[in-house]
Formats: sequence, structure tokens, C-alpha cells
Amino acid sequence: MAGRELKASISMPSTVHTYSVITEYIRGWFLSRFDKKYFKRIHIEGKHVFDDYRHFNFDEDLKVQKPALAILPKINMEFDRDTLDTNMFGLDMLLDRGDLKNALIKDFVKNAFIGTSMMLLDMSFLFKIRVESRSQQIDLYQYMAMAFRVGHRYVETIDMDFHIPYKMMTQLAKDMSYQLDKDGNILDIVSFLNYVNAHSELPILFKLRTINQKMEFFMRFRDLDIAVSIRDKISYDDGEQKGQTFTNYHLEMEVNVQAPSPKLYIYYSENEQDIDKVEEVVYPDPIYASPNYETILTKLPKVNASGWNQYIVTDYMDDTPEGSEVILNLEELYTAIRVKDIITLHNDMNINSSEYIKFYIINGEQDNVTHTLDWEKFTLKITQDVYSNVFKIGVYMDSKYIHDMNALSDTVRRDRLTLQKQNR
Repeated sequence: MAGRELKASISMPSTVHTYSVITEYIRGWFLSRFDKKYFKRIHIEGKHVFDDYRHFNFDEDLKVQKPALAILPKINMEFDRDTLDTNMFGLDMLLDRGDLKNALIKDFVKNAFIGTSMMLLDMSFLFKIRVESRSQQIDLYQYMAMAFRVGHRYVETIDMDFHIPYKMMTQLAKDMSYQLDKDGNILDIVSFLNYVNAHSELPILFKLRTINQKMEFFMRFRDLDIAVSIRDKISYDDGEQKGQTFTNYHLEMEVNVQAPSPKLYIYYSENEQDIDKVEEVVYPDPIYASPNYETILTKLPKVNASGWNQYIVTDYMDDTPEGSEVILNLEELYTAIRVKDIITLHNDMNINSSEYIKFYIINGEQDNVTHTLDWEKFTLKITQDVYSNVFKIGVYMDSKYIHDMNALSDTVRRDRLTLQKQNR
């Protein structure tokens, strides 16, 4: 390292991702205090405009179902921890003062490093509840005051996956001689993931980012503290008068949440770099693409019952109508992790690919969802009742066997190309 001059670039992560992760976490935190069927209607301000309509039942929903819940999230854009999260010296000073020893991804042989700096996000969530009667309002008020520690501040410890800008990772891939396709996507994503995780202090994942429906990179941070504060008392009203009766009584509770989030990433290497300071991504409007947003990290096993390491984690959004059989098409996933050709070869040889590839599926709070696999159709069928249209899928593989098969497949492919050229 002595005497080497490294070039540096700054890349900005998605703060929206952290915002939506915390929104999903707080939604689950609130609903976990109630029976699953307590609220007849749940609406979150800012989610996709057609999401409520997709689940709309004209016979039931035209009647104002109660209890009803609305969640209104808001981020405080001016919060800076009394200037601690501001930068008074500009970007050049940040680059010059970077300490490579504190980088999270470090390759001292090829001189490539990725570091990050953290900031604190300040968010508020207003929970508005409508019930039918005064008695329901009073009982619910007393329950919520106890269940949510109203009037107090406390800390929750969670795990989170933070978004890593894709262009920064493709720059690292290019510097490490990995090939990209014409659209700038890394071709051998499995090999690249193995390389990155071998040089990273934290796990690096490649999974679906639901906000833009693209596969992207994430860095897993464990045991993060988020502060939950409910300083103000729950507010209530006197209901609405309809004729000679009163109905539609309301409760409102505001929750403040402060959570860490990456402020920026800095990339160092010996090569010229083509990294945007801010990646231009067209997000859905509103910012949330699905009712489950960017789901909070679920604790998938690191090693499965077969002793295989967690290979990749992804989210799958399913649009199957409620009550219908849930079948997930995994052909795109198989292609992305370079096992589709192996599965096809297994099918031709009457080999069950379940001997080498297994899944662990989580749906909401349901762990290890039961399922069956159709290797011929590249599909996975859910065989138990589920309550969410978003599935978190952990893939576990006999990686040595898969690598050997991929090497064999590459050899066969080269031999075929050689024969084709000779026969021309």
C-alpha cells in the first residue's frame, strides 16, 4: 500500500430504502399488538395508489368496516442531530480524510475499498383508528396506552439490509475483471458475490428491490438500535353524530422513530471510475411500490438442515388472487444464480434437483413455509395458508457440486462452439 495513489468516488445510497424499511417495521410492530383479524381495513398513506383497489371487495368494502386503521408516515428532512450529520468542508475533504482501515469492503491485494458513513433518520408515524362505539374507544385507549408504553422512549434492536448503489458495485466488478453485459449488469453474479463476501466485514446480499423491481446489492447490518418514542398522550374525539346516534369514534397516536442509515459510500481503487454521485432511478409515485415496501430483514438460517450455507436471499411478490393456489415462477431466479442449465440437465437425466438445491421461505410472521417444487416447470407451490403477497426466499445449495457442474457446463459449451466452428 505504501506509495500507491488511489482514486476515489462518492456514491449516495437510497435514503428512501431505509425510510420504507422502517415504515414496514413500525407497521408490523404496531399490528403485532393486535389479533390478525382485528382491523377490518388498513391503509398506509403513500403506498401504491392501486394497492387498496386490488384487494377491494365491493360487497364488503362499500360498507365502512370498523375498526379501521390508517398509518401516516413522515420523514423529518431537516433533522441533522444538531449539525452532526452536516458536512461543512465539502466532498473533497471527505475523500481525503477517508481511513482505509475502517472500510467495510477491503482488498489489500488489488487495492479496492468501499467505506460508508452513517447518519440518523428522524421519522414520525401517525396511527389513526376508527371504531364504532364509545365503549370500544375507551377500552382501546386503555389497552394501547399499556401496550405501546405511551409517554415513554425506549430502544428496539433489529437487523437491517441497507441498499448499496448498483453502479458502485459494477465498478468494483470491472476493477476485479468481472464481465458486464451490454446493459451494465454483472454476468457471473454468484462468483462476484463470493468474491465480495470474502473481502467484506458484513454480509453482502443480492436480491429483489421491490421499490423498482430490480435485483440489487444490500449490506446486512446486525443488532442496530432504533429509538421509539411516544411522548404525547393518545388523542380521542366525541364521535360523529348521525341522526339521533353517535358513531365513528377516533383515536390518534403519534410515534417518533430515530434509526441509522448510510449517509454515503466512498469507493477507492487504482483505476479510473465511472460512478454517479446520485444514481438516477425512476421510482413509482408514491414512493412505495407495494404494501410490504422494502421488508425488514427476516432472520433466515445461515445454514440449513443439510449443512449448506445461505446462498442468496430474495423477495418475491405474488399477485395471485386471495383464496387461489399460490404458485411462484422461479425461472428468472434460477437464471440469475446460474443453475437453470443444471436443473435442465438434471431433468434430462431424471435427477431430482432437490438433492442439491433447497429453499427456506418466510411469509409475514410464518417461518419455513411448506412448499413443493416442480423442477420441469421451474415453479414452487405453497402448500399452506399464507397472509401476505410478499415472500422472502432463502436459497441453499450444495455449492461445491453446483460450481463443479457449472465448470462442466462451461466446458461442454466451449466444446460445442469449437465443433460448430470446425464444421463451418
